[in-house]
Amino acid sequence: MKTTVPVNKFPDFVAAMVIKLKTLFPMMGRRRIAGFLARAGLHIAASTVRRMLNRKARSRAASTPGIRRESRPTSIFGQAEHLIANYPNHVWGLDTTAVPTSAGFWTTWLPFSFAQSWPFGWWVAVVIDHWSRRSLGLAVFKRRPTDDEICLVLDEGGQACWTRAEEHRQRPGHRVRRELPRMVRRPRRPRPVRRSWPHGSIAVEERFIRTLKEETLAHEMVSLQHSNFCASLARFEGWYNEVRPHSSMGDATPDEVFHRRRPANRRRRFEARPRYPAKGACAAPWVPARAKIGTRLDLVATSFRGARHLALVEIRRAN
Repeated sequence: MKTTVPVNKFPDFVAAMVIKLKTLFPMMGRRRIAGFLARAGLHIAASTVRRMLNRKARSRAASTPGIRRESRPTSIFGQAEHLIANYPNHVWGLDTTAVPTSAGFWTTWLPFSFAQSWPFGWWVAVVIDHWSRRSLGLAVFKRRPTDDEICLVLDEGGQACWTRAEEHRQRPGHRVRRELPRMVRRPRRPRPVRRSWPHGSIAVEERFIRTLKEETLAHEMVSLQHSNFCASLARFEGWYNEVRPHSSMGDATPDEVFHRRRPANRRRRFEARPRYPAKGACAAPWVPARAKIGTRLDLVATSFRGARHLALVEIRRAN
């Protein structure tokens, strides 16, 4: 017997919540929206989010990112090494990037041109824990950091088993090559392999920098004052570590993985479909539903520490 309405069909207010979240934060994709909703208690598949968004704008075509092949780099110790992160503080990644200020990267022609430095831009050094994708530190410099400044950033971050840096455009100097073997130590008992990256890869750091520039710095003015720019980076780092879900880690946040806490999307979920079985499977990860089935919900979307482009999503029962 075929029912009039499928039991797995979500109510219309769920589609309205998805469209509202996409309108408030246009940078969010279908997987990011599904991850934020799952952490708030509403488990919905990314494909369902895509269908709901296509109802609003069917003429909008999704762009497919290109695939870029990179050559195999070598490690900071002069030979190719396959480093695998098995636990927090096992493998760190270090990278630097130039961030243009509100004035932009502009200068005169030679011989009166200037290098990429303040007031045309800031140099930012990032330290990432490969196991949890957690940002361990952000340092701001007015010009390209020297070897002594890079070593100071690593010293302030603590101690890791291995540290990986980029060697193409910003090759570490002799001081960094000499100090890093002293600052790192080999693990006595290697743990089972959980996550791995290619030889010498710094894709995790590059993805963090892309998120920093596209989801934060592209939506606010980069200040010329050092204190204001540092405050903006600290606000983004807090949101990235505490709030932003990562699909590669099951929509858990870096802080939850680093501190081994239970992810928010593993808690009991809301079930908005009134005819859906209570013990039926939902979008991954599967968790049991709460007591009442078919609850009408409201979406509460706020900003993180006053930054309108940093999303905070909460789902509540409608009155």
